[in-house]
Amino acid sequence: MSRLESLRAGVDPVLTEISQGYSNPAFVGTKILPIVKVAKKSGKYIKFGRDNFFVPDDSIIRGIRAGTQTRYPVDISTGTFNCLRYSIKDGADDAELEEAQEIFDLEQDIVRGIQETIKLKLEYQIATVLQDTSTYTHSNHRTLTATEKWDDPSGADYDPIGDIQEAKSAVRNLIGRYPNSCILGISAYESLVKSPEILDRIKYSQAGVVTTEILAAVLDIPNIYVGMGVYTSGTGESFSDIWGDNVVLAYAPENPRSVRVPAFGYTFEVAGYPVTTRWYDEDTTTNWFRNEDYYDFKVTFDGAGFLIKDVNS
Repeated sequence: MSRLESLRAGVDPVLTEISQGYSNPAFVGTKILPIVKVAKKSGKYIKFGRDNFFVPDDSIIRGIRAGTQTRYPVDISTGTFNCLRYSIKDGADDAELEEAQEIFDLEQDIVRGIQETIKLKLEYQIATVLQDTSTYTHSNHRTLTATEKWDDPSGADYDPIGDIQEAKSAVRNLIGRYPNSCILGISAYESLVKSPEILDRIKYSQAGVVTTEILAAVLDIPNIYVGMGVYTSGTGESFSDIWGDNVVLAYAPENPRSVRVPAFGYTFEVAGYPVTTRWYDEDTTTNWFRNEDYYDFKVTFDGAGFLIKDVNS
């Protein structure tokens, strides 16, 4: 048995199931870069272009016999993904487990905690890339000027809905489809829901309160997500928002089963992960738990997304 196999001898199927089923609604990065399971830690993925998103015309798909059909004229290029290992451990001694058992399941609490840390890392990584204008090589990004800020309706060029419609059109001009997903940083969301124009559009609705569902209807974007995750750079430091006062729109396929489906991007995760292992240290009477995952993420065609940056003052 190899050293890696030895380490995995303590894989706990119950705790692994908890780990694989864990999700935090505050983390939204993989909504736009959906997770696709891959068999190997590294490999190639398709780098999509504009033609991958368009519907072929009848001359291409309606050949009666195989010999009369035309091969769809799309140039396919590839990139490489490399799923790196992310691992963290935590433990509790026998006394702690015994004391906690009448109140809550400390083992599950530890597993969820270390899985949260890895998911937080992924969220931070995705947010950093998607909020960087250099990611959008097709110039699908815009930084709002002082007179356009969403937290100041008195601005001469204040028009949040128009800003979003302009971004939607820019994506459609490149891929022939409107973006179907949108991530709003929490501060961007709080400004948008106070927009006089949006409030005016819903004033006769039963709810009377702007929700993500209402925003989806008003903006005609099926999936609206609010990035509420926070992070701190060290113990005792104040929290910062992972998603700033920015907006990311993108085309993300629903429930993708293959990376051959055109998309803004993907998160590649090795099949069978994350896993949770446990072992016991008799010298310290400590029960140890390790969560381990392998992943990478890539923007496969930046033209399928748009960044609206610095929407607040």
